[in-house]
Formats: sequence, structure tokens, C-alpha cells
Amino acid sequence: MTWRAFVQQQLGSAGIETAPLDARLILQSVTGLDRTAMMVNPDRALTSDEIKTLEAILARRLAHEPMAYILGQQEFWSLSFAVGPGGLIPRPDTEALVELALGLKSDAQRVLDLGTGPGTVLCALLHEQPKAHGVGVDLSPVAVDYARKNVSALGLEDRALVLEGRWLDPVTGQFDLIVSNPPYIPAPDVADLMPDVRDHEPHLALVGGEGGLDVYHEFARTLHHALAPGGVVCLEIGAGQDADIKDIFQGAGWKFLRQHQDLAGHIRALGFSKI
Repeated sequence: MTWRAFVQQQLGSAGIETAPLDARLILQSVTGLDRTAMMVNPDRALTSDEIKTLEAILARRLAHEPMAYILGQQEFWSLSFAVGPGGLIPRPDTEALVELALGLKSDAQRVLDLGTGPGTVLCALLHEQPKAHGVGVDLSPVAVDYARKNVSALGLEDRALVLEGRWLDPVTGQFDLIVSNPPYIPAPDVADLMPDVRDHEPHLALVGGEGGLDVYHEFARTLHHALAPGGVVCLEIGAGQDADIKDIFQGAGWKFLRQHQDLAGHIRALGFSKI
């Protein structure tokens, strides 16, 4: 049995659905080989040091620690982001938010990302809009630290500022584009989350109150103060929450502009403007 087959078997026995992919990524991390090199030489023996490293990594994954934390990075929008324990892991679904924002406000000069996490959405938007400047805000000092590291690693220090604080509290001025991937999981649903998410990722960035909509109510009341004339607000939402969130915003005097689906076909992002 190859080492990759062994790792895949161990992960599969623990109920980890991504066992084949995880096994490959773990062996690549341990050996330093790329995917092609592993395919050419699947029976490669491990050194004693590599076996020790493998055992340590495998133990972490068997405890359902996310692979992104173990590897220390996650790809988003074809960019690599540093991530780790205490920080929210970027997800492909959130690319729908970036796509909507670019579609509605491709000429934004000032961008505000509320709940920026590791800076994922902010960096993706600035990467696509080379004339734009942006501010990311997060309540978590861990998230702020990762966001600042990613801003630096992507060469965006001259155009991006990351602040620690609650939503609009540390922010001054107005913005052409405000984006957010806020916590939207209803508190009663936390128990049903995958162990990787439930036991490791920060609930502060995931749980949006009993119904999952607390932050949207707050945003509907407050974001107009920070939005420049002609500006747009784009928000990620949970699957099936679109009707409720449209009602919340339209009831607070906002105009609904457009929605965007994720790869699974769920409405994942909504855009609004001032009336």
C-alpha cells in the first residue's frame, strides 16, 4: 500500500468526505512534490523525518481540523491567502459576491469590506480594480492580522487599510462600494454543521443570531451613512435567505438592484442602492 493510499484509508475511516483530495494534499505538503511528480512516482518512500511530519498532520486532520489551517493557505479568486486557526476560511461561494460587486460597480474608487476576515473579498476587488483603494474592517484581531499579511503578500499595501473594530465603528468617510460576507448561520443550525466548521472555525464570523439575520437588520439601518451618492452595497447571504433580506432592506428604504447565484445555483449575493 502506498503512503497516499494509507492516508486516504485513515481519513475515509474517520468519515472525512474529501479523503482522496486531502490525502494528496497532505503527501504533497510532506514531500514537497507537486501533483505530477506524485503521479510519476506513487511508491516513493518517506524519510523518517517525513513520516514524523505525516503523523502530526494526519492526527490534526483526523481531529477534523480544516485542511486550509493545516496547509496555512487557501485559494480564492485565483489568489493565495494565508489562513489559520481563529480565522474564517475563504469559500468558493463567496466568489459570487465578488462577481456581483464587479458587475454593479466596476468603477469603484473607494471600497469598504465589513467583516473582512483574511481580506479575501477586499483583495480580490482591489486586484480587479487597480485604481481603487479599500478599507477592511473586522472585530477579530486574529482576522485583522491575517488580512494585513495578505494585503502585504499581494502587494496591496498602498491601496488597502485593515482596521480592527465592529462594523462601521472605526470607519470615516463614504464609499462607492460596500461589501460584506457577514455571519448568517442561524444559531440553532450550528449543531448540524460539519465538525471541520463547527469545532474549528470562529463562530463570531459564522452565526447571525437565532434567525441568522441580525446583521442584515443592522446594516439596513446603518450602511446608508457610509455609502456615497451612486454607491452600491453587495452582501453575501445564506441559501434561502434572499426573500427575507430583500424585505428587510426594501422596508428600510433601499432599492434592490440585482442578485447572483453561486455554483450550486443558490442565490448567494444581493445588491442594493439608496433610493
